[in-house]
Amino acid sequence: MKDIKNISIILLAAALSMAACTSVEPDNPSNIVRFQTANYKPAKAASTKAPEDYADSHAGVPFGVYAWYKADDPAENTIFMNNQKVSYKAEDHLWAPEGTTYYWPTAGSLDFICYSPWSETPPVIGENSIVYTGWNVYANPDVDLLFADKATGLSRNAQNYYYNGVPVLFRHSLARVYFIIKLAYSEITADTGDKTKWEVTVNQVTLKDLKTTGDLTLNLEEGEWKQPDSGVWTPNDSKTDLSIDCSGLTVFADTTRQKVCEPFLVMPQALDQGQKLALNLTIKTWRDTGSGYPTEPFITESDVLVDAGLGSTSLTKWGINQTIRYNLVLIPSRAGSIDTPAEITFDPAVSEWENINTEAEVYL
Repeated sequence: MKDIKNISIILLAAALSMAACTSVEPDNPSNIVRFQTANYKPAKAASTKAPEDYADSHAGVPFGVYAWYKADDPAENTIFMNNQKVSYKAEDHLWAPEGTTYYWPTAGSLDFICYSPWSETPPVIGENSIVYTGWNVYANPDVDLLFADKATGLSRNAQNYYYNGVPVLFRHSLARVYFIIKLAYSEITADTGDKTKWEVTVNQVTLKDLKTTGDLTLNLEEGEWKQPDSGVWTPNDSKTDLSIDCSGLTVFADTTRQKVCEPFLVMPQALDQGQKLALNLTIKTWRDTGSGYPTEPFITESDVLVDAGLGSTSLTKWGINQTIRYNLVLIPSRAGSIDTPAEITFDPAVSEWENINTEAEVYL
């Protein structure tokens, strides 16, 4: 599985014990199960900078833990934690299981898988598989589904320079999309000296015919979760339109693109089912033939619609764990109309939960 740039790690920073293990010391704080968040620093990262912490990016969101006890005799193997809810204890500045205290076993080892957010109806998690069924992103727009790498063969808290405890590296199972936009220019001067200027307002952005409900199966292969070869979920047949009210976002001609919306979660899907991007615009045009621009625009076009497919030859899917940013550049003077929408062309960027600058053009 590819590394991700923005990642988080949860530390199981204490001890666990099987009920049958009688030689533990329950009163010893070092044997009690506690969870402590920490910043994971990949080898390529500078020592002074770390990616986001789970406690920062998912503050107040409990996660679930499954654990399996591995004995010297496989016949004695058993489940150790079964969808145990873990929440943040602000007074102690740590994460801890709710309602139960666990201790490390004195023999054998433990394997761990965590997921987020905790749920009474979690994904089906086995020792070597995670299965999400019928998840509806549209009905759960703010739920960032995370699954963790499996931590295996642990009998005490792992320690190194970066963490102390059981490492729980969360990965995103959904995708995110957002749009940034600018005008290529807001004014032109003709050979005659006449000038034309425009003001463009984005009223609404609509993503049409999205797949929003589907299934995902992850299987453990050689210690890593294997995604589907397609890199996307298996969607059902239903489609949904998603509209974003921009409340009259005026688009300017400068080097800084404006963010149309914050990144929002979407179902990872192939972009071959007619999914479209549609913009509803208001375009005001002024003309200066030598005496200056008038106060009122020469013409105001309301509800100007432009649309195009969300996919292209360079973007065939919204992949698992990806952020897709559509960089839109509006080109005035080539305006379409309500009856004949202008064409959108774009070259979107795909990143793994980070942003990459690219160019795109939207002809109006």
